[in-house]
Amino acid sequence: MDDNYLSRDLRSRLITAGISEIEAHGVADFSLRRVAAACSASCAAPYRHFENKSTFILEIIKYINSRWELLQEQITEIYSGDNARLTIELSMALIRFRLANPEFRAVLTVDINSLDEKQRSQMMRMTEKIIECTTLWCSENCPDKTEEKCYMIQSLIYGAVLLCDNGAFPDREKALVMVKGCMEELFAK
Repeated sequence: MDDNYLSRDLRSRLITAGISEIEAHGVADFSLRRVAAACSASCAAPYRHFENKSTFILEIIKYINSRWELLQEQITEIYSGDNARLTIELSMALIRFRLANPEFRAVLTVDINSLDEKQRSQMMRMTEKIIECTTLWCSENCPDKTEEKCYMIQSLIYGAVLLCDNGAFPDREKALVMVKGCMEELFAK
């Protein structure tokens, strides 16, 4: 087998194991040794793919973002030109993405203050387009409400994921219909 393929395969397995490591132990107790062991690799293996623990965590966040960005690009193509609809559709897709990928949730809900600057910047990318579209819509319709609407959209996203995930709303589809309705009210002129 090709050495590059084996190297890429191990890198992918390390990232997947890193996600599980964060889920089990958090960022503060993240162990490269445990990640390597989970992949049946040597303790040095992570260092052949990642400069250090901080870089490894950054690559995990980038990996999750890359999955989201594929979906985000498709939605942006469909709804470009209508910032309100684009914000709503991106927000709903992000909620569904997070619910469909529970293994990512531990990474996506880490205390942002526990991350370094590069990691924080990558974490913010997930909602960057949503905030941008909301801000553009507000600049044309209600400039004095931009901060409020951005906050409310983000609250609806995070709240919906947490409430659906912890069972507060056993009927997820009904909950998502309610969330979408709330978002549509935010953009009613």
